[in-house]
Amino acid sequence: MISNNTQIFDFLMCRKNSKPVILNLCKETIGSKLSSNSNHLDTISFLFQKLNDFYKESIQMTNETNNTKKDIIPVEKKPFTVIDQTDMFSIVFSIFETKSEDIGEDLAIAVLFEYINSLHQHSIPIQYFIYELLINVLIREKRYYQLHQFLQYHVFTPCKPLACLLLSLQPHYPHATQLALDMFKELGVPSEDIIDIFLSQSDIFRALRYVQSHGNMDSISARKFLEFAAAADDPQVFYSVFKLFEERNLRLRGSPSFVKGK
Repeated sequence: MISNNTQIFDFLMCRKNSKPVILNLCKETIGSKLSSNSNHLDTISFLFQKLNDFYKESIQMTNETNNTKKDIIPVEKKPFTVIDQTDMFSIVFSIFETKSEDIGEDLAIAVLFEYINSLHQHSIPIQYFIYELLINVLIREKRYYQLHQFLQYHVFTPCKPLACLLLSLQPHYPHATQLALDMFKELGVPSEDIIDIFLSQSDIFRALRYVQSHGNMDSISARKFLEFAAAADDPQVFYSVFKLFEERNLRLRGSPSFVKGK
């Protein structure tokens, strides 16, 4: 009965048990077919702003409650429904997890971008799974240049899981490795941790190249790399890694033999 978007959300937000109704309304609004002359994306953007106004207020209220001294009685505020990132991801954005003929990928990318932008505007820390979903849609459509732009213009807040995800994209997008390394550097992640990440992804040779380019090849543990090489169950991989460390031994001590105990 209520056609005005502002009124309907103000109405629903102040009602008990309205979360399923709000989420269903969001899903229907986003999933509705986009006509050529509609302001569909503007409507979605407004929706996100409205939801995140309440979301931000709930965060501030929680912080105020936590910071309030025990002898001060906090001001009681009118209760309202909060739609957070987990709600949006699990109920609304689930329609983007697989490609759909009804919902174009352009719309999926635009909607997720608008949601991230709204969270940024409200200074709400963005959960990694929101970033991951947008990246997965971009990769699904081979939008590597757009992904690069989003990273370049800081649409994504740098974090270690995001950098690890970028590393895993290397077979599809060669520039992803350097983007990941730049992010690790920005985050101040130690070289040893980056090497361990490469090894955990069974990318032994990239880990070795990283070691060689950062000048600490003489001090790394041969045992660690040989254990990962053996776990690869590929004799050629193990042989190559073994010969590399034999050459190091020869250069450092004049003999290819390993020191006893190492």
